[in-house]
Amino acid sequence: KCIQSLKHLDKERRIKYSFKIKDQLSFQSDDDVISLIIENLVENAIIFRKKDSLETHQITIEVFEKENSIHLIVKDNGVGINAELHDQIYDMFFRGSDQSQGTGLGLYLVKMAVDKLNGSISIESEPDEFTEFTIQLPVNK
Repeated sequence: KCIQSLKHLDKERRIKYSFKIKDQLSFQSDDDVISLIIENLVENAIIFRKKDSLETHQITIEVFEKENSIHLIVKDNGVGINAELHDQIYDMFFRGSDQSQGTGLGLYLVKMAVDKLNGSISIESEPDEFTEFTIQLPVNK
């Protein structure tokens, strides 16, 4: 559903999505809040792709349960985020790049949503290589 709503951002149809979702995975949460998290992370992955690259832009969404937590990982092979910006990316109105298109609220809203669900968020990124956000949410069955 989230990817369908962002289809307009991939006019060239050069994005390849991969899904790694553990079979028989079940958890209860707020559908709207989960959608907000996924949609904002995927939207950032689309916006911050390598514009002039002939390489296929890949976005991977992985979901699994580990140690009584649901792990939601969104990874892409885009422009990456410099390590010195990692502490600021969740700040309201922060825009870390000229490539930013929005108001600087996307990752702020993701962080607020994750906090609302008593979860955590972390980032790994290598400039010009990849960005990977990992969300951990407590299991509520």
